Amino acid sequence: MSETFNLLDTRITFYVIMNVSFCLATSCWIAGLFVTHRYLFIKPSMLLLAFSHVFFQCPLALYSGYYEQFLPDPYAFALLVHAYMIMGLLVSVFTYRRSAESAWNQITDPRLLDNAVSMRAVVFTTSLVACVVAAYLAYVPFKSTGLYAIFATPSLAAEAREKSLKLLDSQTLQYAYSLMVSSVAPLLAVMLGVLLLKGWRKRDFVKFSLHIIFLFLLMFSVSMTGARISAVNLILVIAIAFVFSKGLPFQPLKLSLLIIFLLLPPTMLSILREGKAVGLGTVFEYLEYLARRAFIMPLDTGSLYVHYAQTHSPWGISAIPKLAAILGIAPINAPNLIGLTYTNTTVASTSAGAGYLFTYYGYFGLASVLFSMIGIWVLDVALLVYVRLGSAMILPCVSAVSLAILAFISSDYTVVWLTHGFGVILLLSWLLDHFIAPSGFDLRPRTARSV
Repeated sequence: MSETFNLLDTRITFYVIMNVSFCLATSCWIAGLFVTHRYLFIKPSMLLLAFSHVFFQCPLALYSGYYEQFLPDPYAFALLVHAYMIMGLLVSVFTYRRSAESAWNQITDPRLLDNAVSMRAVVFTTSLVACVVAAYLAYVPFKSTGLYAIFATPSLAAEAREKSLKLLDSQTLQYAYSLMVSSVAPLLAVMLGVLLLKGWRKRDFVKFSLHIIFLFLLMFSVSMTGARISAVNLILVIAIAFVFSKGLPFQPLKLSLLIIFLLLPPTMLSILREGKAVGLGTVFEYLEYLARRAFIMPLDTGSLYVHYAQTHSPWGISAIPKLAAILGIAPINAPNLIGLTYTNTTVASTSAGAGYLFTYYGYFGLASVLFSMIGIWVLDVALLVYVRLGSAMILPCVSAVSLAILAFISSDYTVVWLTHGFGVILLLSWLLDHFIAPSGFDLRPRTARSV
């Protein structure tokens, strides 16, 4: 893994220079688009490309010396990343521009925050969350949850987390809880965040306090399994909503502070789960570890799929279990195989998930880059939903979808559409907008339906 590589040992080779040059050129390109055509960043494809630049291209430039040594064919790895970025940008910049600008104008309208919440939508989504949590606790006693184990028996927290969701006998409950966490909860979090802002502006501290309590209960609800990221995602999606409503202002200091703030809760939970004393030194140690895991590990794990495919051969259809079953091919659990092959683990089952850009290379080789790029452009069908939403759901939908897009960095393509909520959020937002919370205050221009 690259964590054992000393950056000072990097030799200045053509490979290193090439990766750094592509990274700098793409940085300038994205920065130029951000300054001149900021509305494009409401597009899912542009957001995914921006995330891919941060989590793939930049670490590749930084650790070029390591990947040049580690991979049998490092140039194929570089081609995979850079072609994905450049071709993705070339198409994304020129497609769905009118729809993107229409949705952007609506979401940045100063009047939006005063009309961005329907209480009927809040009640409906709150009811969904409450029903799922009630069903979950009826099946899994609270003392058996991963959240309880973090505080009561930290040494057993990892095992309790597995048992409290992944090893449930009820697959229906698994999917219901997962979709609640990935789809319903982010939409509700944004609506609660807007209500908090309204309460603060009107100095209505009773409603403000009430909405704070509801938000904490929501964070508690999504953290039942002990997953550290679930509660953090709710804070993040609220931040995304307010940043979008302000027109994506560029504020590096505030962004840095937000990242530290978001990393603090999982840092504290990690310390508690491992039964260590909370101290300033321990907090900084764990913060450094989590920051590295967040920004370096996605590429590191992806490189394992590339290494395996280059060392052996691509798996083909067998690595997609459901498709393999339909075609009568013996399936392969690729994340488990990669985890067992490249990590020091004594357990019989593990999982090393990676972004679809790299898993698809492991399945189909370098030809997969074409499918990966098509996958980027298909994401912009979300704009067809955006331009049809009224003021009550446009901000929650765009914010929740933007959060879901981040999952493409570490998960397979179809998994993000369903399990991580990308497609579910779009469908649920449209249903809420048309049947539960029709907005009486429509910010959409008359040409909004044109693409």
